[in-house]
Amino acid sequence: PAGTYTDSGALPKDQSSKGNMRLYGDSKDTTIVIGCINSTASSGTWNIQDFTVKSDGQPGPGSSFNTSLLVVNDSASLNATNVKLLGDIQPVSEGGTTTGISVTGGTCVIGLVDIILADVAKGRSFISAATGGYVRMTQDCVLTGIQNNNTVLSTDGSKFVRAGLAGQPLANFSGSVTGKRYAATFNSIINVSGGGENFIPGSSEGSVSTGSQYG
Repeated sequence: PAGTYTDSGALPKDQSSKGNMRLYGDSKDTTIVIGCINSTASSGTWNIQDFTVKSDGQPGPGSSFNTSLLVVNDSASLNATNVKLLGDIQPVSEGGTTTGISVTGGTCVIGLVDIILADVAKGRSFISAATGGYVRMTQDCVLTGIQNNNTVLSTDGSKFVRAGLAGQPLANFSGSVTGKRYAATFNSIINVSGGGENFIPGSSEGSVSTGSQYG
């Protein structure tokens, strides 16, 4: 239902090896979760829809320094639809930054997601995939703000893939981002399905290194 909720969501592994979590709001404008959605150490599946996740400035799971809004680790899966990620608070740690979506070894499917990183919470990345993580974008996403790493980061054998729903056009990004468009490192892939060098929002060129691919 509509309202503001101050508890982050978490699904421990020992409760989720065969389970699923459904977290639906009223709308992304009227249902707000303060903190983060955390599927760290979870092997279940999250389905989240129609709400905003708003930063509380606290370090995210696995970090004593940086804040993350959606976290997918290990073998967890998370499907996010019509969700807003709002980083508008300076992280508590001095010099800390905010990541919109952080996927390490898990799978995240995103569609109709808005990621806003305000000046006070400059982003490390809007979308980060590491250690074999997989991010699949199925519907359009809006990115707005400033980041000091890469808009999309794929590293350590991870993948970011632009896709689409069955029978629908491929997903697109829109919005205004200041910073480097992307980085693919250490045998990782950023597949934008022919979208070109400027497909991912940013104000400077992306980069590919150490056996990685972009295209």
